[in-house]
Amino acid sequence: MVKLLIVDDEPTIRRGIRESIDWERQGVRIVGEADNGEQAMAQVRSLRPDVVLVDIVMPRRDGLSFCEQCRREFPHTRLIIVSGHDEFALAQKAIRIGVDDYLLKPVGAEQMIEVVAKAAQSLRRQEFSDIKERLLQQLVAPSVPPASSARRIVATILGFVESRYLSELDLTSAGQAAGITPNHLCKVLRTCCDMTFVEIVNRYRIEVASIYLREGHLKLYDVADKAGFLDYHYFAKVFKKVTGWTPGDYREVAGSGAPGAAGAAGSTGASAAPGARAGRPEDNSHHELIT
Repeated sequence: MVKLLIVDDEPTIRRGIRESIDWERQGVRIVGEADNGEQAMAQVRSLRPDVVLVDIVMPRRDGLSFCEQCRREFPHTRLIIVSGHDEFALAQKAIRIGVDDYLLKPVGAEQMIEVVAKAAQSLRRQEFSDIKERLLQQLVAPSVPPASSARRIVATILGFVESRYLSELDLTSAGQAAGITPNHLCKVLRTCCDMTFVEIVNRYRIEVASIYLREGHLKLYDVADKAGFLDYHYFAKVFKKVTGWTPGDYREVAGSGAPGAAGAAGSTGASAAPGARAGRPEDNSHHELIT
């Protein structure tokens, strides 16, 4: 579920946004409300919403000031201004801050749904694009120099997996992508990451699965399929080894917006969960298919 925070000083506006749309049906959960920018900032820090609908003119702290600080602290949070003020200067400042959209009241239900859905899609694209770089930082040993050929090889392999994780992958094709032999690739991965190629692929797929699990609207076997696992039981086993959670438990905690969920659903993805470490299925053949 996409987590939504509503920020407006008028209770009738907040109630209208909350009650005029079946948000659950849209894959959205309203995690909180605030009537001023100060309260909204506290809510963002504690609830970590994906999308914030925010008015501009509010007591104590206005919406633009809130957006400016929120963008600094939580750059991936999607910010949508919903204002009754049609002033070019305000819209211009909102653009400079990096607000994702600017709506003028009154806003119809269809337009609201469309804009929130667009923000959610943008957030998902950002999450997917972050996986490769995040894993590169997490998996490569600190002793490996940033500009080394070995690190570049690992980055190439992550890019290879990123583009093909829904397909069957094998070590030979991965070696060809990196311009090295399968044996050489095995040695690089073991030296740099203390992992096999199978483990690298599984780790990437688990990161993908964690995004879908945080959204919370797919069945578990559909999550496995969208992450590139053909067998749900294998997926569940690997997910548990990597994260320390079952897929169902992870989805429940990460999608709840409750205290403690941030540990499971933080910016570091699935690997932020307790016991995070890649599972170690044996890679006994250079031609083994990763499914």
